[in-house]
Amino acid sequence: MRRKLVRLEAVVLVMALIFTAFLMPYFSASPIKLKTEKIVASDKITITPRVRDTTDYPQNAENKGILLDTPYVPEEEIENVLLTEQNDAGYNIDVGDRILKALPLYVGESVDQTVPGRGRKGNLDPSAGDEADWFYFSVCEGQTIEASVSSSEDYDVEIYDSSANPVGKTYTADETGNYYVKVYANEGAGAGDYTLSVTLKGQNDAGTGGDAGDSINDATHIEPGTYTGYMSYTDQEDWYSFTVNAGEGIFVDLKILEKSDYDIHLYDPSGKEVCYAKYYGDDHLEYPATISGEWKIKLDMFPGWDASKWPKNYFLYGSGAYELKLSIGGKAQAPPGPIPQPEIYPVAQTFKVSNDPNSNKDEYAYIAAVPAANYIKDSKRYVSPIVYVNDNSPTHWFGTVDDTTQYLLDDWNTYLARHGVTAKEYVLPSDPVKAAADVATKKWASSSTAVIAVDGSDFQDEIEKVIDKDATLNIKAEVTTAPKGSSKLKDIAGKQALPMFINSNWGSMTVYTHGSDSPAVGIITPKYQPGTEEDWPHPYDGPGDNTNIYFPITIPGIWIPYVGSNSGDWTLEVTKYSGDRYKIPVSTTQCSLKVTVTTSEPSYLEVFLVDPQGNIRKPSVPHWNGGPINPIHIWNAGHWEGIGFEKWRRWEPTYSTEHTVEVNYPMTGKWTAIVTPHFPYGEEQTSGSIDYHITAEIRKHSNKRVSAALSAANGAVIASLKHVPLLYVKEDEIPSETSNAISKLGITNFIFLNINKISSVSLPGSVTEYTKMKEVVDAIKEDPRSENFITITSLASGNGYFAPASMIAAYHGSPVLNIGEAADAYDLLDKATTWREYGGGWYHGCRAQGHLPKMSKPFNLMEIIQDLLKGEFPEPGFDMALRWYGGIYDKIHDWIASYGLDLPGKEAYLFVADREN
Repeated sequence: MRRKLVRLEAVVLVMALIFTAFLMPYFSASPIKLKTEKIVASDKITITPRVRDTTDYPQNAENKGILLDTPYVPEEEIENVLLTEQNDAGYNIDVGDRILKALPLYVGESVDQTVPGRGRKGNLDPSAGDEADWFYFSVCEGQTIEASVSSSEDYDVEIYDSSANPVGKTYTADETGNYYVKVYANEGAGAGDYTLSVTLKGQNDAGTGGDAGDSINDATHIEPGTYTGYMSYTDQEDWYSFTVNAGEGIFVDLKILEKSDYDIHLYDPSGKEVCYAKYYGDDHLEYPATISGEWKIKLDMFPGWDASKWPKNYFLYGSGAYELKLSIGGKAQAPPGPIPQPEIYPVAQTFKVSNDPNSNKDEYAYIAAVPAANYIKDSKRYVSPIVYVNDNSPTHWFGTVDDTTQYLLDDWNTYLARHGVTAKEYVLPSDPVKAAADVATKKWASSSTAVIAVDGSDFQDEIEKVIDKDATLNIKAEVTTAPKGSSKLKDIAGKQALPMFINSNWGSMTVYTHGSDSPAVGIITPKYQPGTEEDWPHPYDGPGDNTNIYFPITIPGIWIPYVGSNSGDWTLEVTKYSGDRYKIPVSTTQCSLKVTVTTSEPSYLEVFLVDPQGNIRKPSVPHWNGGPINPIHIWNAGHWEGIGFEKWRRWEPTYSTEHTVEVNYPMTGKWTAIVTPHFPYGEEQTSGSIDYHITAEIRKHSNKRVSAALSAANGAVIASLKHVPLLYVKEDEIPSETSNAISKLGITNFIFLNINKISSVSLPGSVTEYTKMKEVVDAIKEDPRSENFITITSLASGNGYFAPASMIAAYHGSPVLNIGEAADAYDLLDKATTWREYGGGWYHGCRAQGHLPKMSKPFNLMEIIQDLLKGEFPEPGFDMALRWYGGIYDKIHDWIASYGLDLPGKEAYLFVADREN
């Protein structure tokens, strides 16, 4: 009876959450215009590769990189793996003790105990329950398997066929598939080491009773049909031939063991390679035969065992059985030809712009150089670099911007030196007007035409302070615990949930499990969305506690912390921490919202921004948790001695006197800023107080600043296409430097980009003026050299991404657009990206991104209610992926279409901005 009551409580709870979600502005107000297609299941191969994941690594990983396409510890069995000192077959663990836990053994590869699956040594300890080790490997029909084991103890070995039947120590495979070998201890045997030997004798490629040809001249002839074969490090290629008539379609499918990488190459009767398929995993190739005759297929492995193919430090992999299917006839699709590209002519020059962190003068100077650095002349594309210098800003991981720039310049100068030339350097003046005039008069002797844009480096945004006050956060904490099996826990779709109503007095929570064997731990929000879930390092890398989750309490309501299953040994602990909340009204999307909290002494405060719909928007979860970064080939976190997991498993808080968050193009409505503590694990405080000062600023984006930036960036594109200089005017005057350049070059025709008429100047001569963005786009697209390419940047932060955006746009003849014009799309994209950061989990110090929930069929509320009444729970989040990603697509597509840029064929999009933009 109690179990039924608990389930009924869970049903009522979930129904309440779902209806609460409907009351919130949560579901899309407009239909999603996405097309759906039927998914057709493909035929199954007789080889059934096991799904594995890379989760454990060799002990000497500091000396050898982790091998590609090599499984380590299988994810689905990780909860039961004991982290011992055993190293069975190079796996650095005790491998599975029954057939369902068998790990791959690479029989067709060279023996190497340092490589998982290539080792042949192992350990058994019957007194500790380790009585057997199981392995599997792929075999081609007709091959003979021989297995033996040597040990000082009484150990034995047996082969099992693809149906898991024991077949002795020697066996000829009657079908292609996975076979098994069991090393086991006989009665009375003690602990000890063993050496396993498994060999395959003979081959039966394509049913020939032997090996397929190893060269184009020795190709084995086949007819259309399905065949099996085998390759190894001693048999690197298999060649087949077949007869085709001109006009017939050739279709080749290759299915392989999961952890190998075999490729298909097709040769015409003259021996010329005409097509190939080099995908990871299975390959498909199709080609319309152009001539009649004997065509050839080569199957090989990449990089395989051919030393001539190895890049430096490339680690070898590949062996095992495959299935080859050849079909002839019908209509085959020819491979797409290369996209036409203009031939590039490098110019031995380098333009340098001194970084100005306090204004956009450097961006406008940069843009002035674009028509001289990147242009088309006489149907030829000429290019040279423009770089920022004197920028010591740190990059995300190592070094500064100047360091990265120097790497690029080193490559550029080395390239030029090979051709016996040296780049001439142009250091651009810091004043954009002077820079443009200087470039124009040095790079052009004369020009009848020039592009004119407005120097917008002096335009400023308007800042409004919405909050500016002193405050004190009184730290309070409330702890709720529930051991496994507690009556407090509710079973929700197999999750052991601890529902709780949390009011607005609380700002953040930690969700931990303490115990020796915890499953995954997570949170479902009051919007019935997944909040986050953590499963690393435990249970992913072995049994242990789960103490990773720190999460904001975005809105008051029913929160559901949970443990992923009822297995293991654990006690769930949820700790709520107090928080101060501030409401911030936003009336326009064309702004940036910034909240700053300062303290007189460093503090462990965190500031969260929550949008009017209750979604976390800032801060971003760090991509790196803050733990130390080990030298290359030494894993950050692991169960090896001296490493451990603790430094790399959590979001480490920032101990600082200033905590700032900012969001661009915010949705309108009332935003919430939450000030709450974020203590390091093990240093949590349950009382005390922190004095702080909080400011909230709304920076309204200047229409003049945005219009000038778009005018200049697109002006550079037009000037590049026409190979004419770009000059600047001011809001109400033509500077003398510009007038002098006009006179010196003999300019009489002007293309004036003056979006929204931000400048009132009158130019001498013939003037074509563009005052609307649509006119600018049309002018660029009228040029026959303009590609089906769209460049999008952000003009929210004022950080100057519009300058390099103009450089790449000039190369493609692309308009430069401002994402702020599609603020709704930006809002959805930012919301989805932030959700993925919080919805993911930590893995060796890196933040793995979460995946937006998907539904297998359209949302139907009545069906969901009926399922709930039957005790079947919907997945939290429903169809967030469709609604959010679909909304992003619709809104960007509609925006692009409004400019007439939805052209025949595919558009290429390039977004130029950092993550925060």
